[in-house]
Amino acid sequence: MGMKRKRYIIIIIVIVILISIGGYLIFDDYKKNEILDSIVLQFDDELNEVEYGTQDFDTKILVKKVEGKIEKYPDLNTMEVGKKSLVFVVTKDSQKKEFTKTIEIVDTKKPEIRLKEENPIIDIDAQYDVLSNIESVSDPVDGVIEYISKEELDELSEKKRANYYTVSGVIDTSVVDDYEIKVLAVDKNGNSMESVFKVSVKQRENDTENNNQQDAGKPESENQANNNPTNENQNIPVQTKGSIQDVINTALNQIGKPYVTGGRGPDSFDCDGLVLYAFVQNGYSMASSGAYSGYSVGNTLDVAQPGDIIYTENHVSIYLGDGKVIEAVSSAGVRISDRYLYGEPGAWKFLDIRRVR
Repeated sequence: MGMKRKRYIIIIIVIVILISIGGYLIFDDYKKNEILDSIVLQFDDELNEVEYGTQDFDTKILVKKVEGKIEKYPDLNTMEVGKKSLVFVVTKDSQKKEFTKTIEIVDTKKPEIRLKEENPIIDIDAQYDVLSNIESVSDPVDGVIEYISKEELDELSEKKRANYYTVSGVIDTSVVDDYEIKVLAVDKNGNSMESVFKVSVKQRENDTENNNQQDAGKPESENQANNNPTNENQNIPVQTKGSIQDVINTALNQIGKPYVTGGRGPDSFDCDGLVLYAFVQNGYSMASSGAYSGYSVGNTLDVAQPGDIIYTENHVSIYLGDGKVIEAVSSAGVRISDRYLYGEPGAWKFLDIRRVR
């Protein structure tokens, strides 16, 4: 009997101990939950966006109310757009609780384009680089934005087309007229800004004065004769057209000359300027943009003949035959290229092939 009683006593003691431990664990868990429930962190619900590039952003301003102690305020990188999850750790009586706040970094500031003049005026036949009228192109946060030509831009994939500016528009300095030039700037986050200026090509004042003086010094009868289109003694110089091979030879003679945006020759060219120069020098009447001169013969290489104008997206060149063209590109100046034949990157789909006769 004595041994049984001892066993019962031991069992009872063990049960009491287990109950005590269980009770303690339950109570301890209850207290922990009670403490955790008392930890509170409220965020400012109206502050969900932060401007890209904000300097030294203090995440403390995101907190509206806290019950407990925030161990450390998380850092926020404002130099990368998109949604960011910030984790705040709050402690109280050795208990920790995490709270998450989502902030979106947004870039609402567009690039800035500064022009030297709104309407530059140049003399007829003068050399003019449209880039010379651009004082600066920059992003308010990232600073200077670099120029890239249309040809270089078209060789880039869509993902890489960022943080650049380019210029479009055609100037024929041999023709008195007003020409519109567009400057398009795109920052690294895709914001864009466009600025437009007008370039006016004017007759030289000296030329006009000299012509007036010469007319004033002539007898009235001579002036009347010169103004009379039916006068039999009037000599009218007639410029005859050269052959298409003459056009090609003129273009070939420009190989190695540098690329300049708006360049119309003879010392420098852009892609459109080279085409215009080669044809105009041989007596052909051209549109202000070579890409729109002549008539369309199709848009596949098999219909092209030497001397045809190859028009692709934002680029124009003269076909030489055998898949080769002569063109002016920013990376190499005037050159012969066969990229259309072999599908070199940048050999875009033909938009049009035009023939001038």
